[in-house]
Amino acid sequence: MLNSQILQLLVEQQTQQQSGSVNGHHTPLDFVTLGSMTEGYTAADLKDLVGGALQQAVVRSTQANEAVGILGVPRSEADL
Repeated sequence: MLNSQILQLLVEQQTQQQSGSVNGHHTPLDFVTLGSMTEGYTAADLKDLVGGALQQAVVRSTQANEAVGILGVPRSEADL
């Protein structure tokens, strides 16, 4: 199985476990390019890569949501 196919399968599994895309945004991935960038990686390496990328996306999304108050109004330092 090619790395691009493994990456696509792992990403599909992760997004099915989650509620879809992170923070309501979805950018299509180029699995062929990702596969060539990860040439020589094992399936375990790819699984760790996808898991780490998902964790980073969740952290970025959480930080962005914390920076914005309930009606989209930025919070001041006093509100935190």
